[in-house]
Amino acid sequence: MILRLTLMLAALAGAASAQDSLRERIDALRAAEVPVVTGDLYAEDRERDLDRIAAHAGALFPQAERIALFVGPECADCATARTELEAPGHPVALHDTGAPASAALHEALALEDLPAYVMSDRLIRGHMPAFVLERYLSE
Repeated sequence: MILRLTLMLAALAGAASAQDSLRERIDALRAAEVPVVTGDLYAEDRERDLDRIAAHAGALFPQAERIALFVGPECADCATARTELEAPGHPVALHDTGAPASAALHEALALEDLPAYVMSDRLIRGHMPAFVLERYLSE
């Protein structure tokens, strides 16, 4: 019985010590000065994307299309993306990553996902709802 009581007291003391330690760490975090981030966190990424688009504009938009669509052989959303773009009559520069030239262009733009959409001012990775694309294309 004394041994059990001793173990319980030791456990309680350990819990209190852990709680004090946690409280001290929380207090230290609260007291720390956190730098305030200002400005555009994504400016460099956006500029890099725009530079890539400009560098490959001729291949992306061979007939002055406003949007390029990258699709691939094992892409579940690619057929839907293509249909959603073509249904309202948007001219689409289609790039199938099953073709080596399109795969190289996809890689040069640092795109990882399919479908991927490219406009003169943005890269969109992954399927985008039709109403969102419609808004972008109407700007």
